[in-house]
Amino acid sequence: MDGNSLLIVMDATKLLKFASAAGAMYNNSMLGTISSYLSGVEGMECGVRLEKSK
Repeated sequence: MDGNSLLIVMDATKLLKFASAAGAMYNNSMLGTISSYLSGVEGMECGVRLEKSK
């Protein structure tokens, strides 16, 4: 965090579980492939950067 931006980072475990469930529910092979590939990754985080408008 500095004077103009805020970075929020969190563990992506629940996001991966959601993507996997959504892929199965909607029979979406792309979501299934992505979640299958990323399930082997440990410690993955996702985040959002918020920038102050001028």
